[in-house]
Amino acid sequence: MKRERDFFSLFLLAGTFGAMAGLIILGNKTWQELLKPYAMTAVMVLVMGAVMRAEKFRPLFTKRQFFIGAAGWLFSILAISLAQEAWLFNWWMLGSGIAALYLHPYLGLAMHGILSYLLCSLYGYGMEGFLFYGLIGIILCGLARYLTTLASFAYILAIALSSNATLFLIQNNFSWSRTWNKNTWYSLASTGAVAVVLYFLRPGRKEEEKKKDGNEKSYNEALDKILAESFPLRKKLFAYSQSLYSHSLRISSLAQDAALCIGCNDKITQAGGLYHEIGRIQGQDYIVEGVKLGKAHGFPDTVVDIICQHNSKYEKPQSVEAAVVMLTDSIVSTIEYMDKGQKDKKAQVSAEKLIEQIFDIRLAKGTLDESGMDIQSYRKLKDFFKKEYSKGENR
Repeated sequence: MKRERDFFSLFLLAGTFGAMAGLIILGNKTWQELLKPYAMTAVMVLVMGAVMRAEKFRPLFTKRQFFIGAAGWLFSILAISLAQEAWLFNWWMLGSGIAALYLHPYLGLAMHGILSYLLCSLYGYGMEGFLFYGLIGIILCGLARYLTTLASFAYILAIALSSNATLFLIQNNFSWSRTWNKNTWYSLASTGAVAVVLYFLRPGRKEEEKKKDGNEKSYNEALDKILAESFPLRKKLFAYSQSLYSHSLRISSLAQDAALCIGCNDKITQAGGLYHEIGRIQGQDYIVEGVKLGKAHGFPDTVVDIICQHNSKYEKPQSVEAAVVMLTDSIVSTIEYMDKGQKDKKAQVSAEKLIEQIFDIRLAKGTLDESGMDIQSYRKLKDFFKKEYSKGENR
């Protein structure tokens, strides 16, 4: 994988100097004028490439992601280098936004910072311009992964446009007459267009459309099938261990209620909770074995993903449903373990405090970063689990 990441960095360098050559040929610029900004850009690309060699970024570079990330960089660097300044505005931010969507938000932000430097160096915008473009890009790249629904898109679009307008107002010393001109409107239009394109390019959009176009019925039938008490794998789980079966039912039921609380797919969480530890009937690595069993028994991919992602040591949750099951399992298992250990102790840690700690730790470690869960759902879930366990304590 490191070879792919090195090749990606080399492609970015080639694209950078190719854009420089294009600007010399088409823009009547000399190489002496352009050497400093493009050389600094190349150095920053090399630094970014060195960071990408870290183990954290190892899973990112599939062939598809490589081409998408490279195309995004090429679009932005060529737009900055070859487009006329009067028409450039914020279109060039699309490339770093795509990198944030398909590679990693941090890489998207890093690319945006490098491109912002190049833009400001070429056009002499100074620190004020760098901050202006940098802040808009931080909003677009930082929030790109939350473009999962039309509602979230509307929120992000509103944040991006209002921030853009506010920055223009600050630049013009809060003068309304000087702020609202054609440049402001062009900037807002280009920012909005970038957000719209990112929304339609978001990963998983085609799968969503397929479900809406008729696959939803068969998808729900598949979930109903594996949830039925007569399903062979469910019977095997019961025969293997009644305590594991009871634990799985508890996770399944609680995760389903939690999903209903925040409005995500409750059937997926119900099935994911029921089979999250199904691999234990095979022994050895229960995550790997569970994924194999799920695929062999025709589980929907979303449920197989939960089997793989409910334990963040293996893989972070990639969906809200997987995050719900992971949190449910963490809370139930931790509280059950603590209850056993504290049975004869006077000073016991309350379930509410444990839930608070589990949520805080997950947030601090970035466990939920790739799930698409927004802060509102995060808070609702925390309150939901606190209320559920307060019922038991008050009985």
